[in-house]
Amino acid sequence: MFSTKFFTSLDNLLIGLDDLFGKPVDSFCLLETLHNKDDALVASDGSLVTLFELRGSLTRKGSDEFGFMVETLNSQLSPYLKKGGHAMQVVFDYDRNAVKPDVVSCLNPSRVTAKNLGLDINDVFGDWEDKLVSWCGHEKVFVAIWTRPFILTPYVEKEGRKKMGKNIINSPQGANCQVIERNIDEISDAHHAYLMSIIAAFTSAGLLIDKLDPHQFLWEQRNIIDKEMTSKDWRAVLPGDKIPVRMPDIDNAQETRDFAHLLYPSIGEQIFPRPAEDVAQNVTRIGNTWHSSILMSLPPQEPKAFNALFTKMLDSPDVPWRMSMLMEGDGMDSVVFRSILASIFHFTSLHNKRFNDAMVALRDFERTGSALVKLRCVFNTCVRNEANEDKALELLGRRSSELVAGIQSWGNCEATTMVGDPLLGFSATIPGLSLKSPVNRAPAPLSELVSMLPLTRPASPWRSGSVPLRTPDGKIMPYTHNSSMQASWIDLGVAPMGGGKSVFLNTYNFGFVFQGGLSRLPWLSIIDIGPSSSGLINLIKSSLPRDKQYLAAYHRLRMTSEFSINPFDLPVGCDKPLPSHMSFLVNLLSLLATPLDASAPQEGISSIARACIEAAYDELSREKNPRLYVSNVDPVVDRAISELDIVIDSSTSWREVVDAFIELDQMHLATRAQRYAVPLLVDVSTMARKDIVTGVYQHDTDHNEKITDYFWRSCVDAIAAYPILKEPTRFDIGDAQIISLDLDEVAPRGGPEADRQTGVMYMIARHLVASRFFMMPADIPLIPENVRQYHADRIDNIRQDPKRLCYDEVHRISRSNAVSAQIVGDLETSARESRKWNLSIGLYSQSIDDYPPIMVELATSIFILGAGTPKMAGKLVDMFGLHVSMKKAIMNLGQPGRAGANMVAVFKTSLGTSSHILTNTIGSKLLWAFSSTTEDVTVRNRLYQRLGVSETLARLSKRYPDGSLKKDVEMRKIALSDRGIDEDNVDVLAEIGEEIMRYKQEA
Repeated sequence: MFSTKFFTSLDNLLIGLDDLFGKPVDSFCLLETLHNKDDALVASDGSLVTLFELRGSLTRKGSDEFGFMVETLNSQLSPYLKKGGHAMQVVFDYDRNAVKPDVVSCLNPSRVTAKNLGLDINDVFGDWEDKLVSWCGHEKVFVAIWTRPFILTPYVEKEGRKKMGKNIINSPQGANCQVIERNIDEISDAHHAYLMSIIAAFTSAGLLIDKLDPHQFLWEQRNIIDKEMTSKDWRAVLPGDKIPVRMPDIDNAQETRDFAHLLYPSIGEQIFPRPAEDVAQNVTRIGNTWHSSILMSLPPQEPKAFNALFTKMLDSPDVPWRMSMLMEGDGMDSVVFRSILASIFHFTSLHNKRFNDAMVALRDFERTGSALVKLRCVFNTCVRNEANEDKALELLGRRSSELVAGIQSWGNCEATTMVGDPLLGFSATIPGLSLKSPVNRAPAPLSELVSMLPLTRPASPWRSGSVPLRTPDGKIMPYTHNSSMQASWIDLGVAPMGGGKSVFLNTYNFGFVFQGGLSRLPWLSIIDIGPSSSGLINLIKSSLPRDKQYLAAYHRLRMTSEFSINPFDLPVGCDKPLPSHMSFLVNLLSLLATPLDASAPQEGISSIARACIEAAYDELSREKNPRLYVSNVDPVVDRAISELDIVIDSSTSWREVVDAFIELDQMHLATRAQRYAVPLLVDVSTMARKDIVTGVYQHDTDHNEKITDYFWRSCVDAIAAYPILKEPTRFDIGDAQIISLDLDEVAPRGGPEADRQTGVMYMIARHLVASRFFMMPADIPLIPENVRQYHADRIDNIRQDPKRLCYDEVHRISRSNAVSAQIVGDLETSARESRKWNLSIGLYSQSIDDYPPIMVELATSIFILGAGTPKMAGKLVDMFGLHVSMKKAIMNLGQPGRAGANMVAVFKTSLGTSSHILTNTIGSKLLWAFSSTTEDVTVRNRLYQRLGVSETLARLSKRYPDGSLKKDVEMRKIALSDRGIDEDNVDVLAEIGEEIMRYKQEA
């Protein structure tokens, strides 16, 4: 017992001396100034320190991957931590109550974009932020690496210190200023090698780690020390920065040669903006924040992964906590003196004998080549913004107890609240601040400690993004659209019915429109089945200024002449299709001429289609037989001709009218007039019976019919089957840039004929909303000179802007071989060349089997919101190379709820493939805007007409914050049934609508 008391007393004496000389608040900061290499900071003893932010793991780790990661880090860090001179501090900081700045920062670029675009949508972002704050927590992991002067040989260290001393003497001095000459240059190479090894070790282990520059380093320190006094724009003053202007103390400067007003202020003074006050033996206060430290007095007897501690602390969500694990090299050095004394007094105590046995085991472990380090582990918790001391201490005591309980459950550790200088305990948890610590050094195997570090927290490849996803346990995981970190931007979504696909797709598209850095509205084209995208369009439309609301449009196509779309329309002023347009037309006519029981058209059909198209445009060219102008076809054009005094006679052609409008710079009118100058499907089909085509293509089909006759008959059948393709264009999307076409009425299901019609409508819709995306600078020489500059400017603007083409319910077209070949060919071309077009492509359906293999191969972002069956879950895991544990995760994603919709997200990036379980959590207003259930859409649209979009969403989100009234409707119907009332006689939705109309007055 004597030796135990002796060692305890000795440790307490040393800690007490440390406390005595470290009492002033900024004296706990060892940082002196900036080093001139690797952006390291110099400590007062000449040590160098660099700070990293460990963002986490790109992929979910199974047991095998976790073991590989631990082995990789242990083997690469051991050479540096086997011997003295190097240290590594790992700090994990978590606070649910401090997450709002993170959420605001994540969504702020989108707010700025909305402002740039003139969209009034701040209330939606605010609602989204509030929802995320309620489910997320602030967390960061830091790694500080230290290189000490005694890494050098005694002679080199001595000479280095001599040189440093001379430089200091010859440099200006000032109280509370940085001593910029406090450098021992000889250790910089050792520190650089250590730094590069850290980066290589963590990267090879599949972890994302970023070196912080000195200003970021000090900002993070100050933010932890005093959040209230640290704005996001605060920046420390370091050598190389402009020295702040300060008035000199003239009398003092003359007497002491103090040049403080001309020098950089001390780092400690900058990162501790106000003094700390020791309130109790284990409590210190900085401003209105009260801190308590907890020491790990006994390391875990059964080391567990960090996730065990983190999961335990999630049971105490209101407890902010920070953990610092400081590991220094040469672990046996800390117990050598104890070992000698314990050997001498081994007969006096059973504890000494056990200590000796432990020493033998540690030395045996060291002889295997593994590293032993000196471990000191300190925790901190706090209470913020509490002015009442009694309340603060009571709450702090409760939080400390909960943290102690969590620590003790982590592999059977011992944890005690600190007694002594609480500021020392607090400062020991600040990353990279100091190597002082109130806890005893304990030797520990590095391999065991690595497995306890906070390494496997999920990490997003992106630091910010307009779609702030999160992990189920609350870490923000932003997603960035059109990122340079991805080779292309092809996203696939898979979800069974009710899996949250529509809401997520709307969220994704909303994020695309409001991605950071835009000054012009991007181009978003959605081809949908049903009205699920109408909520997004209405939200954007209502947020635009009144004079720009035409830029967003939702249309439900119908198979009537009112919605006539002539695929042979040309860009204004052009005489012939450009190459991409010609490819589309050939594909469309080939599809029309493909037998219902075949997967591809007969050989020669595509060539005939091309020949007929070229012949039709040539026949109606201005040099041959242009269509003559006819009045009363388009009243808008007729009125403009009269108002603009355009001369018309019996021989005036529509092309001449187009040219006249172009000369007057009336491009919209020229576009309308040009619709009557271009060929129709009937004109193209007619060419198949003319010698120019029949003279070249003379062979028969497989059914002994002339192939040109078969092509003609196929076009005639299409004219009869599809009234929408029969006449000149009447349906016009105008200048809309955010547009959705709902094909529900024109894209039927069931049978080969329905499949073909669906395929034709998808192709027509794609051409209508996205053909402008594919005009390239190489097309400009092919455009007539009088409109060449107009199109050059338009092409340049569209090429610069982000563009997105999105298909929902892809299974409508992909499951028919006769239909899919043409569409898949178009999609594949678009996907492979999407980057040069700055184009994002989204495909969403209910099963991965709905997608062509080539699109699965090209996809760079995959969102799996459910699988339906274990077999399908296994297929997804195999297809995307996910860890086998993801199969169970996919099956357990569950249905969307209050917390949002869970998914497995896979991102292929330049950093590697990222795969995690994520949650899409959006605000109540967005939930209501995006809801696609029949009841929600009915009530929402009725209220839109009476209240407007903004007020409707505000009232619905207040009354039904979960984003749906389905449960309320069901309960009302049950109540009606219980009262013997036939629900068909009561309009429940109208009743709810009237209640919401009165809701604001009642509130």
